Amino acid sequence: MTCTSLPKVWDKGSLRRNPGAVRDTQYDSFKINVKRRAYFDPRPTSRQTSDITQEQINTLLFDLMSNPEVTLFQKHLQMKYPQERYSPLDLKYLSINCRNFINNIPSLQNSYQVYFHTNEGKKIYELPQTEGQRKSKQWQKYRSIHMTGTAAYSALHLSSVKAKKNFLRNHLWGLDRVQTKAMIYGVENEEKALDDYEKKRQKTDNTAAVAKDCGILKREDFPEAAASVDAITFSQNFRPRLVEVKCPYILRNHHPTSYKKVLKQSQRNSFCLGYSKERGNYLKKGSPYYSQVQHYLGLLGLEVCDFVVWSKKGTLIVEVKFDKEHWNEIKSAVLEVYWNLLVPEYFLMRTPRELQPLYFNWTSLEDTLEADLENL
Repeated sequence: MTCTSLPKVWDKGSLRRNPGAVRDTQYDSFKINVKRRAYFDPRPTSRQTSDITQEQINTLLFDLMSNPEVTLFQKHLQMKYPQERYSPLDLKYLSINCRNFINNIPSLQNSYQVYFHTNEGKKIYELPQTEGQRKSKQWQKYRSIHMTGTAAYSALHLSSVKAKKNFLRNHLWGLDRVQTKAMIYGVENEEKALDDYEKKRQKTDNTAAVAKDCGILKREDFPEAAASVDAITFSQNFRPRLVEVKCPYILRNHHPTSYKKVLKQSQRNSFCLGYSKERGNYLKKGSPYYSQVQHYLGLLGLEVCDFVVWSKKGTLIVEVKFDKEHWNEIKSAVLEVYWNLLVPEYFLMRTPRELQPLYFNWTSLEDTLEADLENL
């Protein structure tokens, strides 16, 4: 008995406890304190203080860039810069740089290889050393400073500042890019899909030849845009046809024609293909792929695209015809975004520094630019 007249309750063994060496101890569950890890400060307790300027943080992160290994500081801290203000003279010199950039884009076209001619006789060039696309460093370089098919779709939907910033970070600077399982699957199977497409096309036309290893293609009178196509089919029986290949991960174990039965309603709503009795399978106008295809058709002067949906169970070919009205919308949006957003950003480099992008109609300053510079 204790001095409180209550039974002793401490220093007693548990009925379910089996004491043993600590090294042999096992736990059924382990809860990770995510917040504690995220806000972990590796400094000694005596030096843990928030009295650090953003300039000091920037200096630390800049110094850490020389380290091949990524540190916890780089994961947790972020470089930030004060908002920049531009004088009228700054903007005028920016206008000069933008104009020089635009003028120099087509300057080397005479040395490019002519791939083919459009119906109007316009030359389609292939940029050198861009064959193999993703495997080529030149492809990455040229793609970032031209409006390709995916960029054309983005140009139609840049209504917010956040959308503009994300577009520039991803397309121009190659930041924040993600590679999902579905994307990897599509890239890995693209060549197989093109081989199966070629066999299927040659059954109905033995003169058909598929140019699979296209580089970046440009049109002589539209230097701002470019086409990074999967393939182009040439034949003695018809005009060249664009080939666009998609390997949907969601249909990897099903024939592409079974998408109407296999996919749930929510999945069918977001899927690129639709079906009607009158049209059969068709590419939806609201799909990003529709704008991508129309951008390539309009730029290359082609009339038809073979939109190929592939899985290991089979191949579905959907014919997509040129939509002139949609192409005109794309062309207008591409020119506006390229001249007023992408080219100024190329010189200012605002979005990599987490600054808001500058939408700058620099052509409006050109009328007064020469007179002002003469008076300097």
